[in-house]
Amino acid sequence: MYESPEMYSLAQDGQRGSVAANTNWVGNAEGVANAIGYANAAVATLAGVAVVVLAVVGAVFTVK
Repeated sequence: MYESPEMYSLAQDGQRGSVAANTNWVGNAEGVANAIGYANAAVATLAGVAVVVLAVVGAVFTVK
């Protein structure tokens, strides 16, 4: 699979990267797949943070 330098920079740009992937690579299935991947990674990260926050809050209330 061909990896362009733009793909690496987009991956590092996170959310902006998925928008850029959709606009720069219209009709490119690989670009769309990368955009979906970035979006899924962002959602997974947010979900992970939410789980940690809930666990900490739960622990605090349990101690009291």
